[in-house]
Amino acid sequence: MQTYKEDWDDLKKWFTVTEVSEMLDIPSTVLRYWETEFEQLKPRKNKHGKRMYSQEDIELLKKLHYLLRVKKYTIKGAKEALNTQSNEITFQIQARELLLKFKQLLEEMLNKSS
Repeated sequence: MQTYKEDWDDLKKWFTVTEVSEMLDIPSTVLRYWETEFEQLKPRKNKHGKRMYSQEDIELLKKLHYLLRVKKYTIKGAKEALNTQSNEITFQIQARELLLKFKQLLEEMLNKSS
């Protein structure tokens, strides 16, 4: 059973560049570069000037990762796709994440039966 504190941790609203980098397996330098290329990506900065990413920023970064790294779009192509196919991209990312989780579950089941 989860404790009260764990429930609050699930509701975390802001993430550092390091946390997002690890979460999405994208180097922090790439995150900073994408910030200069995509006007939609504007992480908040705390009083010390450190980037703080919201859940919305993370969802945008997932889309960018999918377009640029998985689908091999150019920066220009990714910008166009974000403007015209945002909902489609979200669906494709969700489907891909679900399939990857299913694959991981099947691999775990296979390893336990061996």
